[in-house]
Amino acid sequence: MTISILHISDLHCDSVNSTRNRVLLDSLERDRDRYTSQESPHIKSPDLIIVSGDIIQGVKHETLCAEANLRKQYDVALSFLNSLTDRFADGNKQLIVIIPGNHDVSDYHFRQSLEPIDISSSAKRELVTQLFTPESRLRWSWSDFALYDIVNSEMYEQRFAAFSDFYNKFYNGVRSFPTDPAKQFDIFDFYEF
Repeated sequence: MTISILHISDLHCDSVNSTRNRVLLDSLERDRDRYTSQESPHIKSPDLIIVSGDIIQGVKHETLCAEANLRKQYDVALSFLNSLTDRFADGNKQLIVIIPGNHDVSDYHFRQSLEPIDISSSAKRELVTQLFTPESRLRWSWSDFALYDIVNSEMYEQRFAAFSDFYNKFYNGVRSFPTDPAKQFDIFDFYEF
């Protein structure tokens, strides 16, 4: 049996440019129609849809009303994915796999949970070793070119709260995405394929 998968990523949905969603959906539908009827050999309509990374554009931590803006972007993404599901999966959300990316993190919660580390006065080798251990509380920021320590674990866990709400809404509570990093995985069992 052949499985056909539609994989899209980096949607970067935002509330300012939501008209792109309609254009993208129409374009995907035209491509599907062409591949399923005009191409030789025909490619069947997707059995599964994978939506990976950067579902939303994201909001910088210093933005006014950052969390409200973040949730508005997820509302746009939810509308897009509901339409995508209706058009490509006959409304069956169990055929959609959603994976978050770095833009899907609340920058506000992330930044509020960290404290900078002065690496000029610390033992650099020890910090690098600690950074790459599995349970490390250290985080490197390329944009700041700085090392940070997670000093507020509860706030750090909230960096995925808006994504978690979006995920739970999309799957109507059948699937959930916990904010606890140790539990952030989901198993999609497509036994019918």
